[in-house]
Amino acid sequence: MPLRRSHAAVLAVIGTAGVASCRRPEPVAPVPLTLKEQYCWWAVFRTALPPDSVALHFVDAFRALGLQDGAWTQRGDTVWAHSAPTTLPGWYRATVRARVVAYRVGDSTHFRHFVAVAPPSGGWPPPYDSVTSDGRHVTLSPSGSPTGFCGTLGRAARVHGTAPSDPDGEEKLELWTRPQPEE
Repeated sequence: MPLRRSHAAVLAVIGTAGVASCRRPEPVAPVPLTLKEQYCWWAVFRTALPPDSVALHFVDAFRALGLQDGAWTQRGDTVWAHSAPTTLPGWYRATVRARVVAYRVGDSTHFRHFVAVAPPSGGWPPPYDSVTSDGRHVTLSPSGSPTGFCGTLGRAARVHGTAPSDPDGEEKLELWTRPQPEE
């Protein structure tokens, strides 16, 4: 009889160890996605719209393009608008974030918009070949989508901005990289 009790005790210890080893691992926090931001044009745009209208137009464009949590803030004559990082099915499932900064200069508003695009999991699809209307061959690369998204965002915002043909130094202002103030 003592042998059976020791045998039962050993089995109980082994069973407990087996159950303990089957526990699910602790969840691992997701690694934050790093999005490298790019400006959408080398020079600063100008528009007759006031800064708050520029911000509203961009927030509406964020929403229309599927970007989440569009919001804007104003301090003095400067506005900042931004979206949250959003995975967009129409852009190869890339993750996109956008923002705009605008301020009043005389009778116009100067603004720049920026996008950050991270490739989809698994990377960008391979480039594909195409032929232009005049018969020239081009290779299109989906990784060029930050540039394409900039154009799409600018058209969707409908602020009708113009920019000088060459940079004039205004694009180097600290204003463009200053963080958006808390709302």
